[in-house]
Amino acid sequence: MPRFYFDVRRDGLVIADQEGEDLPDTAAAKREAGIAAVHLAKELLSGPRAALIVEVRTESGQAVVRAKASLEVDDV
Repeated sequence: MPRFYFDVRRDGLVIADQEGEDLPDTAAAKREAGIAAVHLAKELLSGPRAALIVEVRTESGQAVVRAKASLEVDDV
């Protein structure tokens, strides 16, 4: 089973996943990236405008998936 790594990018910083996760394929990694982005957004995003990216890479370092979560709060 291939191993995928889920790096988090926010405000110009990268938090590299050192452990990774064994998943059956890229489609499974894509689902996990979306779930991770939503969960991290709840914890990390605040202010009127904010965003984060969960970038998935293979063991060889090739980026295969990118999930972006953003927040915009505007007056009406």
